[in-house]
Amino acid sequence: MNTFERPTIPLSRDAFRGIDALVELGVPRVKKLSELQCSQPLDLAFSQLFASLASQLACDYHVIQTACVAALIPLNGLRRRLEMPASDFLKALQQTIADRASEEWKSRYIEAWNSLVGELAPFFQPDNFFSQASKAFDLLTERPAILQNARILTELRPIYDEAQTKTLAVLQTNTLVLDYWKGRDIHTLHISLDNDDLKSLTKEVKWAQDKISISQKEALAHRMNLVVYGEVDEEPLEG
Repeated sequence: MNTFERPTIPLSRDAFRGIDALVELGVPRVKKLSELQCSQPLDLAFSQLFASLASQLACDYHVIQTACVAALIPLNGLRRRLEMPASDFLKALQQTIADRASEEWKSRYIEAWNSLVGELAPFFQPDNFFSQASKAFDLLTERPAILQNARILTELRPIYDEAQTKTLAVLQTNTLVLDYWKGRDIHTLHISLDNDDLKSLTKEVKWAQDKISISQKEALAHRMNLVVYGEVDEEPLEG
């Protein structure tokens, strides 16, 4: 988009929650966050990252989490899809808030928002930390489901006689239970496994671990930032 046409920026309730959190952070903390994100390589270990940020910014964990996850990351994705420079996007965002925000919201937040919006341009420059995070989540969600939890249940189940008076045998069962996200909902899948399946899964996990090790070594050798969703042993953001 070469000229500014004041397109409507679709803002969900979550986006307004994120904007509220940015306002709650205030100008000094937002400036500090801007400085931190400029030197931060892409890292999706968000629990650790937000804890570090909350400590460095002296703010509540959930405030910085909401500001990033509900506002900065998804709004960067929207800016990229609209192909807008930061200045035009922020003008459109400000106009949308003026048009769509409730009078109650404006009475509580608009003055602080107007003071804050001029500090947000660094967060919407090409390839900033939150833009990279948005791209990474786009790649993750291109697949139909994202795993939340996996476990294998091994049980002994009795086989009774027809009169149900005694146990004739005991059956060992193995069940793979997968909890996964599809859209905004969590679904659960149960898959029966025999002993050969367990051996195959063990082999596949070992192969995956070997490939991860190779990827890490190659990334280090080529000085590439290897990003792993859910990684917990990355270095935290430092000021």
